[in-house]
Amino acid sequence: MAGMSMRLTKLHNRLLTKMGFKQEVIKERLPDNQALLSQGPAIVQAWKDFGDPQAVALFVVEEVNQNQFDQRLVEYSVEELSNGEIKVIRATLTALSK
Repeated sequence: MAGMSMRLTKLHNRLLTKMGFKQEVIKERLPDNQALLSQGPAIVQAWKDFGDPQAVALFVVEEVNQNQFDQRLVEYSVEELSNGEIKVIRATLTALSK
């Protein structure tokens, strides 16, 4: 999703700097990544547009979730931006089918 990709961009920047690349070259070649800054607000806006304060944000996750920490960053962004108004539910497709 979004949270870890932003951190990965920072890691790439750090590594390239340590390798001796100038910041001008790094900024030119390494795309800016602000995914978390757009994904959280987009979910909050969708929830508001839906118009039901009882609505929840559903994160459908894999059975064996290798991406949990990244998804949690988005979840925490939604919580923070909505002042806790939006309830986030995480569930697998298997759990949802029951």
